[in-house]
Amino acid sequence: MIVISARIYHGIDIFWAAFMIAFHMKASLFDRGNRAISVVSMLMALSLAHPPSAGAQIRPPRGYHEVFVSPDVNCHQGYATDGTNHYTFDTRAIYKWRNDEKWSLLASNTTVFAGITGLSHLGDGDYFEGKLYVVAETWAGCTNFSNQSIVVFDAASLARLEVHDVSAQHHEVSGLAIAPFGDQNYLLYVTSYCDGSKIFMYDLQTFHYLGFVPLSQTLSDLQGIAWHEGRFYVPEDGGAIYTFTRSGKVSGAYQDKHKGSHEGLKFAGDGLRWLIDEGAGNKRIHYIAVKP
Repeated sequence: MIVISARIYHGIDIFWAAFMIAFHMKASLFDRGNRAISVVSMLMALSLAHPPSAGAQIRPPRGYHEVFVSPDVNCHQGYATDGTNHYTFDTRAIYKWRNDEKWSLLASNTTVFAGITGLSHLGDGDYFEGKLYVVAETWAGCTNFSNQSIVVFDAASLARLEVHDVSAQHHEVSGLAIAPFGDQNYLLYVTSYCDGSKIFMYDLQTFHYLGFVPLSQTLSDLQGIAWHEGRFYVPEDGGAIYTFTRSGKVSGAYQDKHKGSHEGLKFAGDGLRWLIDEGAGNKRIHYIAVKP
């Protein structure tokens, strides 16, 4: 398989351009065995025609500050929203909350792995067009994980709909975000708690592996990922949030001072919503305003 590196081809945008050319020509980058077909000549031509411009990187936003903290949601793994309701992910459960003062419980699924074997641990997830997409695996540590998967749930009932095995790539799965690719396509961007050097990409429709975004610096203990207007945000378990564009250039963004586990997050409204687990009774969603 060919891994297309932003460091070699002057930024990951060259990859997107090549991919879109292939897409509009109705050509697939992957055969039935999910092996990448070489597009090196196309990439080299694009890179020669469009060399990287100085100062092209988007600067990270400024003015991060906490503006709201939710009631206790009794969850440990992550958060998503459909724009109205809240969804929180625990290790073996999903909860749906009304957006009222008390965050009243609307629905729950406490048997997310019922009827299947080999999965025991949910991570962070995302909402998209009436469905929840959540990473899952069997987890006992960075040297002992298996059956990495992306599990799809109905957002209305929280019933499990599909399970897609992504273990062939051999990376751990801690969270995911859905981000647009071109005008009508979307990709799943998946983080690994055990490998903070890259972000893994999967096609939202087929769940085929598409390669990875190499990060300009290796991060530690990534617990999830969020996307908003051309930028990604990733939290380290220790309380730091970093941001980067599709080129993989990493910048520090925010350092939280709360104790405990800093878990998954999503961008909604005018900022980030971050699950921080400070212990029993203090597992809450922290709203972090992001202003330029």
